[in-house]
Amino acid sequence: MKRGRVSRAIVFLVGAAFVAYGVYALVQSRANVQLLGAVLGVVSFIGGIGLILNRQWSRYCIYVVSAAIAGTWFYYVALTAQSWPNDTLVESVISLLPGIFIVAVAAASSYLVTKHFRAEATKS
Repeated sequence: MKRGRVSRAIVFLVGAAFVAYGVYALVQSRANVQLLGAVLGVVSFIGGIGLILNRQWSRYCIYVVSAAIAGTWFYYVALTAQSWPNDTLVESVISLLPGIFIVAVAAASSYLVTKHFRAEATKS
């Protein structure tokens, strides 16, 4: 792999993760009747398929879903900050770790997609 390029296998895995998240969000939004979840599920599914097929437009879908995931997490953390759910600071920090991980994965996915399509543009 040359410097500045992202492996096609990694791009495929990111696309597959967004397809899987899209299916999961659609199933959950059907069970809980959430319009935002359904819209994000559709955008994630379409973006993941587009990324797997190496379509330029798919990166915008990935950006929207990643921003929505991060924004939603920060919003709910801000809501619960008034009455923090845990007794100790350690428990509170531990409770944030899964969300921090998900936001980091969303940010890394956006970065990899940007890097991938930038390398594709300079290649042609």
